[in-house]
Amino acid sequence: ELFPLEIWRDYDTAIVAGDGWQAILERHEISGVILPPDAVLARELREDPGWTLGTEGPAGSVFVRR
Repeated sequence: ELFPLEIWRDYDTAIVAGDGWQAILERHEISGVILPPDAVLARELREDPGWTLGTEGPAGSVFVRR
């Protein structure tokens, strides 16, 4: 694998907005997220005041940290 197992575990947790998803994005210093239209994380980022929707279309959404 290109990425270690820990990274994949963090991804699996964050993409479904599992417990600690905010801490995961902070720990990895994520400043932007590209998500498919049906991603659970997209719903959470819309509600989070620390993130803003950059653009949205049929292929998905782009969120950036404020």
